Amino acid sequence: MGYHELLKALEDEVERQIRQIEADAEQRCQRLDVKVRRELAARRDAAVTAEQRRLEEEAQRAINRARFEQARTLLVEQRRLLAEVRQEAERRLPALDEADLAARLVDEIVPELGDGNVEFRISAGREAAFMHVLARRHPELARRATVTGEDGGGGGVVAVLEGGRQLLDNSLPSRLEKAWQQLEGELAGELFGDVTDG
Repeated sequence: MGYHELLKALEDEVERQIRQIEADAEQRCQRLDVKVRRELAARRDAAVTAEQRRLEEEAQRAINRARFEQARTLLVEQRRLLAEVRQEAERRLPALDEADLAARLVDEIVPELGDGNVEFRISAGREAAFMHVLARRHPELARRATVTGEDGGGGGVVAVLEGGRQLLDNSLPSRLEKAWQQLEGELAGELFGDVTDG
């Protein structure tokens, strides 16, 4: 083999190796490109997922705040309406007041009055009628009773035992207070129903 043939063979080998190196480099570049694209896609997907999660959590917090505010506003309005109902009931109490009713209310507290003197406080102007009814229903109690008329009492009867040591409040405002504590929830259900529907 001559010098020229050897040189040609060397050139061919170098060219072959260069082509191989270039092919290998191209394959590595392609693999690297695929890997980079996958990593970028994974990072993009992770970022999109994280942002979606953040936005969903933020939206849920906003919805929860809105629901809480709505429930609070509704509760405040219900309390206001119930207060109006109670005020209207209190306003109407004097129309229910009469001497016969006061005497019937005394019937409920007779067992607690004992044997001493008793002062009955009722609405002013009804004293004589009250004593008449009391004498008919409880003659022994009427003999040891005094009656005081009071303006703006709201109706019913308040009994003060001898010496002012004990007060038995069976007035209409007191009865409304007791009834209100027991019936407010039921009344709210009647008025407002189940506000969680819909």
